[in-house]
Amino acid sequence: MNCDRFEERIHQLLDRREDPRDDASLLRHASRCDDCAATLTATQRLVDRFDDFPRTLPLPEGFADRVLVATRMEAAEASLRGERQVAEPIRAAVADPYPRSLQVAGPWGAVLALGGLLVLSIAVAERPSVETAQVDRPPASIAEATSI
Repeated sequence: MNCDRFEERIHQLLDRREDPRDDASLLRHASRCDDCAATLTATQRLVDRFDDFPRTLPLPEGFADRVLVATRMEAAEASLRGERQVAEPIRAAVADPYPRSLQVAGPWGAVLALGGLLVLSIAVAERPSVETAQVDRPPASIAEATSI
């Protein structure tokens, strides 16, 4: 076995969730090659760390209900379109719990909000402030007109 074949074999074993330490040809090659021995050691550590993780993870609360709702919604939409379609309930349940209309409107709403802010900032920037407001008369004539 050469180093390329070693790498290929170790990946095959990991893909099948088999422990590389159980493969005699890998162990034999690693005993003669320092680089592959280091790779095997690192892989063994990685496999050991993954053994500490649970095989199953708890589902989020309400997951099953969201799957059922998404399945029914997809089926109803497909029926309205005259299609017979397999729903994608898991994708819908894992994704945002918001209706599809809000998911589509979300990006456009953000674009509209940014556009509104841009227009507002331009309007405020071009509006003269109190300090820079122009008057028809010089300041002295204003003071004379307002004095009692």
